[in-house]
Amino acid sequence: MLVNEQADWIRNAGQKGLQRDGKLLTMNVKDLVFSIRSYWQCELVSVGIKVLEVLEGLYKSVNGSAFHQSTSLLHMFEVSKFLIDCKYVNAKDTRKLERYLGISSNYFDLVFPLDWRRSVSGDLISLRDTNLSHNLLEEIIHQNVNMKGGVITYRTIGRVMMICLGSRKPAALYEHITTRIQWNPAWKQCFEIFMNGGFKEVYISQALLSALEDTFRANWRTAGYMSPHSFVYLLESLYFMTSFYSRIFYTTKSSFVGWFTDVHSTTTYLASQQIVSNATNFIVGLIQQILYNKSDTKSWIQSSGITFSNYHRLLSLKLVMMLALICLQVSDCSQVLLDLLLGNNNVAYLLPREFMTCLLSRRKGRYLNLHPEVVAEAFTSINDSLLIVCTGNANPRIHAPCALFVDLRKSKEEIMRVLFPRKVVPSNDDETVVIPEAPSSNASPDDNLNVNPVKLQFNWKVLEDISKAVNEKRDVTLNTLPAAPMIKKELDKNINILATALADKRFCTGKDERVVHEAMDAKTNLEMLSSAFGTRQTILERSDFLKMVRRLVEELQNVRPTIDGFLSDTVTGQESKIEQKVVSETTEVGQTSEEKDNVKGTGAVIENQTGGGNTQDAKSNKGKNNVKGTGTVVENQTGGGNTQDAKGKKAKKKKSKKNKGKK
Repeated sequence: MLVNEQADWIRNAGQKGLQRDGKLLTMNVKDLVFSIRSYWQCELVSVGIKVLEVLEGLYKSVNGSAFHQSTSLLHMFEVSKFLIDCKYVNAKDTRKLERYLGISSNYFDLVFPLDWRRSVSGDLISLRDTNLSHNLLEEIIHQNVNMKGGVITYRTIGRVMMICLGSRKPAALYEHITTRIQWNPAWKQCFEIFMNGGFKEVYISQALLSALEDTFRANWRTAGYMSPHSFVYLLESLYFMTSFYSRIFYTTKSSFVGWFTDVHSTTTYLASQQIVSNATNFIVGLIQQILYNKSDTKSWIQSSGITFSNYHRLLSLKLVMMLALICLQVSDCSQVLLDLLLGNNNVAYLLPREFMTCLLSRRKGRYLNLHPEVVAEAFTSINDSLLIVCTGNANPRIHAPCALFVDLRKSKEEIMRVLFPRKVVPSNDDETVVIPEAPSSNASPDDNLNVNPVKLQFNWKVLEDISKAVNEKRDVTLNTLPAAPMIKKELDKNINILATALADKRFCTGKDERVVHEAMDAKTNLEMLSSAFGTRQTILERSDFLKMVRRLVEELQNVRPTIDGFLSDTVTGQESKIEQKVVSETTEVGQTSEEKDNVKGTGAVIENQTGGGNTQDAKSNKGKNNVKGTGTVVENQTGGGNTQDAKGKKAKKKKSKKNKGKK
């Protein structure tokens, strides 16, 4: 018997099963159950789609970190998958849910980003080890394997193998995957061996080597060829597997955490010396071909749908890092690395300058003299620490203060504490320089806007001055040219402008990711040019050095429209003040010693390199200006005169202002 004829669940179910006897309204049990179930399923789907809309907004948020984006995608997968598996969902809602399920597959790009360093954090590693993460990655494999077109391509094989090596084995998809890759015996065998034994399987290295050789022999110009991102990941996996032949081996923090779950129980694995030798020769040869054949590499990257300007530097850095690790195990490969850094067809212009400087710091003529300490310093400069891993009863006696030492005999928790130590925040003290706090997070967006915004002006004429200087004075060192101080000052201003813009998340809001990456690359190129006109002498031969300078200028001129568009928007009063302060300080310092300002409150990194003067006292004070209110750190290194007194006066002045404010 029904009391309310106008109830939503009755109206939505229609009049099916209703029986009226005067004012009495009844419905049989079967129709009642069906109507109630239909109603609540509709409600569940309706609310679920609203939840998915919120999760999509959180994922697309510009201010979202990789961890927050990953969390949003995992929940999006969980909700959409649950609702799709429900019965009686109409076709329209099913299409909506399938769309969100497709969006959740972007989780692959967060687990395996082009810039591998973005996936290295304790939170992300813990997240990847959850069942929900494993289930989503298996769903991504399922989506890739079931793509239309019959047999799966090299591109799909690459993505599937990346997930298999970096996550839980997809046991439920074993037969389905082997059936789809039967056309390629090498990859079929590799997949089967890995599924049966994982990293412990003694034949997995040989199987992966054979599969990569097969892929390399294939025509990369054909549609569906494996992307360089996947290929290099699998190439690094091969190096990692063969490294276990030694009781002590070298890797990077980013690589180790990617395979941490499997590696922790693999201390007994050994590969034959012949397999190790073959794999090493193959890896070194491939690195040379990829880095030297720049035209083919560019076409390969572009045909894979990856932006060349963003990825080429990352690819080159990754391969040089891999070669440096091999050199620590096989010293005969050092000459190959030296030629890549200083040879006629070198890739020095694609690498960070500090990274290059560290690798070449012990060089004597044609001998690179690479040691763990040198490699550790180089890797630290690019935020990917060198890891020295011990297996068995090995007790390494290696001097490398910048490296991390991991003993696989220890527990997983102990190793995680080594990889991700807790950060200790220093307490405030009397010598701290107080800088005004940033706007509170409780303030409204309008409160943070300045009524008189300014535009960041970029000086492009300095590039013409550089070209003119390089072409006119062929036999003179660049930093000795009369125009060198002025050129360097203008370059530093441009660096500061880009650093200020890139540091502010609100300024970057809504901008295309490719544009932001090109702005970051432009900043790196400007820093290299600034160093060329500084007091430090170049580590390259003069002909190669001038070639590098010309190439940097050309690259900057090519991205001028992009940079102008990036800087065309206005910035808030706070950022404009930072820029004006930096520019004024650059003007005041002139040709003094090396100065670095790290503004951590906004993420800005501002570097000025100048020379001359006494910097000893200034260096002793480095790091004291640590601001707790905004998380801003200001480090000044200046020369010429007594900088200790100058800093003391500045600190007293700031402190007096603070006391006055309290009164």
